[in-house]
Amino acid sequence: MLDNFLSLQWFNDRKPYQNNVKYDLEYLKIFRHLFYGLGSVLKKTNGTMGPNEMRELAYIVTAYFEDRVNKIGFWETVLAEHQTLYGKRIPFYTTEELAEWDDCEDIHPADIHYLTFVYCAFLHRTKQIKEMPPEMFFIGFRDLAFDYLDQIEEVRTTDFYKEMLVADGSATEFKNILQWFAYDSYLFGYELKYYWLAQGQQLRQQEPNIDKRTLEINMQIVMNDIMHKRNTSLSGLNPVDVLAKTLNWPGQKRQDTMDFKFYVEGVFEIDETDPKYYYFKHNLMNDVFPVLKTSIPNLKPGSLARARYYRTVLQRWDGAYILAAPLAAEMDEDHIFFWNKEFAYDYSVHNKAFRERQKEALKAEADEAFTFFGVSQKTFRNAEEMINALNTFYKWQFDKAVREGRADAGKYNAIEARTHHIGAETDLCIHIAPDDGMSITSNHYATLNRLNELRSVYGLANDAVLMVPIPISAWQNLWESFKPVPATNDSWCINTMDDLMALFRIYRPKDFSALRKPVITLLDLSYR
Repeated sequence: MLDNFLSLQWFNDRKPYQNNVKYDLEYLKIFRHLFYGLGSVLKKTNGTMGPNEMRELAYIVTAYFEDRVNKIGFWETVLAEHQTLYGKRIPFYTTEELAEWDDCEDIHPADIHYLTFVYCAFLHRTKQIKEMPPEMFFIGFRDLAFDYLDQIEEVRTTDFYKEMLVADGSATEFKNILQWFAYDSYLFGYELKYYWLAQGQQLRQQEPNIDKRTLEINMQIVMNDIMHKRNTSLSGLNPVDVLAKTLNWPGQKRQDTMDFKFYVEGVFEIDETDPKYYYFKHNLMNDVFPVLKTSIPNLKPGSLARARYYRTVLQRWDGAYILAAPLAAEMDEDHIFFWNKEFAYDYSVHNKAFRERQKEALKAEADEAFTFFGVSQKTFRNAEEMINALNTFYKWQFDKAVREGRADAGKYNAIEARTHHIGAETDLCIHIAPDDGMSITSNHYATLNRLNELRSVYGLANDAVLMVPIPISAWQNLWESFKPVPATNDSWCINTMDDLMALFRIYRPKDFSALRKPVITLLDLSYR
């Protein structure tokens, strides 16, 4: 019965190739052994996990082993990112603890521990399990899996992945590899496929009579959006970045793949008079994007004259842009106005030029706030005190803009009317950060005290403190101000800022996305 559940067909459905039976059978045997071993560890440690989740975790560790012995490079790229982020192979371990395993070659106990924890944290964060397994489960499965895999003296290898990663360098080839990497690989497949299927279910509930073709198109749009935009529980990493850094492509092509997530969606006017490029002018932002005519080979000269506006998606490639979605003629200017008003900002964050302008504006706002308040965090006893201070700041800022010729005198409006939802909260704080402008946090010291009480990675993972809506940059400032006392127990502990950020990358990955919307809370006095 379980052999059917752990079948070769299920195993092969996760692969980017077909019919490599002798090779796959060896790894299938490893996969099944890990599944049964996982069950025994769960039983001994009183952990709970459903059979589907057990199968996925066994697959993750098997595919990690396959990656390492074949020297594919996916995990090597993740380790390089960890080195940049944390200065060590795996967070939560000290460098001394990691040094005890220096003789490990292809596989490493800390890798298995971390992959297991990240997967369980994803299940916990998405409420697929009620609570994290106990600490001894992670240690028990780490040791069992490592001891078993380390004793395997010889296993078949394949050159398929190396050949795949030196493909022809075209945008189409990259998209095909990316789709497999995002939705079926051991690093990202379980998480991104979960989001994709959940959004598909939501689409069907919202439009129960939707026809099959329309549903397929919408599901493809959702698939593209998720794999480009979503950062994941795996250290807050994005699949586009990890794949791009693993590819054995020339420098410019690799940079093209890194920029692939910065696509531009919207309504455009198109100038087709240039012999080499179509020039797409964004209807809202007024940015102009050169699109290679060779990337749209079936478009006949003059055919664009049938409409003034077209909606589409552009992606950067080969120093210019290519179409990433069909051209849809927009005839109704009222619809264009509605689109720009309701959706354009969400899609504009993909545009690098737009983000740079936004970043400059936010930094200027933060610089002025810091000049006025003199500190990066200003605390207040209650909402009234904070609102008075904000109005004083905004009046000072407005008068400064008038003197510099950037504003018209007499047009200043106080902000009291927009603060009703703050109510009678106490212990409020204005937090100032270059990437976010200014934001409001509440009860921040109480929250950090709670963090200091727990300190264990496992304890924090089972506590709501990780989801408290405080910007990440505020956590960093609070940690520096509070200077927590180092923990001394034997658990995985939060002893450094890097460890704290590593846990947030697992539980709040969207806060680390290159496409994250800035907080800018004082524009509307809400957190997001």
